[in-house]
Amino acid sequence: MNKDFIINDGCLEKYIGDGGDITIPDGVEEIAPQAFENCNSLVSVTIPDSVTSIGNSAFFGCSSLGSVTIPDGVTSIPTQFVAFCDNLSCVVLPDRLKTIEEEAFLGCRSLHEITIPTSVKKFGLNWTSSSAIIIYGKQGSSAEKYAKKHGIPFVAE
Repeated sequence: MNKDFIINDGCLEKYIGDGGDITIPDGVEEIAPQAFENCNSLVSVTIPDSVTSIGNSAFFGCSSLGSVTIPDGVTSIPTQFVAFCDNLSCVVLPDRLKTIEEEAFLGCRSLHEITIPTSVKKFGLNWTSSSAIIIYGKQGSSAEKYAKKHGIPFVAE
């Protein structure tokens, strides 16, 4: 049992630790909405492969969060996933991701580039508010179509 997390039936309901670089325990299958909300001391988070679902605003307002890697089992990035994480500069998206919901990366001023897998077919309204972001992806993908439609620079890989 890890004293930094409140976990019930495979759901991480709340993080109550001191922050820094954290690893969510193996066996967690779901991260509840707002589980890490406004945890300003959180620097990086490693999410285990056992996680398949992440709730809305899970990391909302974690101003020191610099990086997050999302495991392959997650197919949808929720609404306001890391919204207003000012220092977020690195997000690794899983190859099986299908959806990026509304405002998922809203207010992430340090996020200047993101690679979108070809599996993503749905982009929510205002999924990012960064005017300086560059989208990387495969030529002819939904990511390229989205970027062109919204005037966002796109680089084919």
